[in-house]
Amino acid sequence: MNRKAFTLMELLGVIIILALLMAVIFPNIINNIKNSSVEENNISEKLIYNAVDKYIQQNNNNFKRIEGFSYCITLKELTSTGYISSPIIIDDKDITDLKSVQISYSDEFTYELKNNSECVEDLKNS
Repeated sequence: MNRKAFTLMELLGVIIILALLMAVIFPNIINNIKNSSVEENNISEKLIYNAVDKYIQQNNNNFKRIEGFSYCITLKELTSTGYISSPIIIDDKDITDLKSVQISYSDEFTYELKNNSECVEDLKNS
């Protein structure tokens, strides 16, 4: 007998094997995509904080190292002065015009990304 075609059983076997492979592989691919997005956001925040750190170093006279002092730098200011490139994307949104970095001093400078309206400068000790 000269066989030139697959039998129905062989075809079903191949389909079942492919379905099992997809069931194992597909969730891993989805998880990798989600994890890469979170990692991308973390890297973007680190780049922002590095730009702020450089900004503070080069404008040291404007940032007093006094306990409790708090400053705000908008991302728009960081991009316009060339410390970081625009647009700044986090969660697939351009946050360049929407966010600021609140800089607080308590033994060292700490940074927190906030909405422009939530960033509060506290210079009452001056």
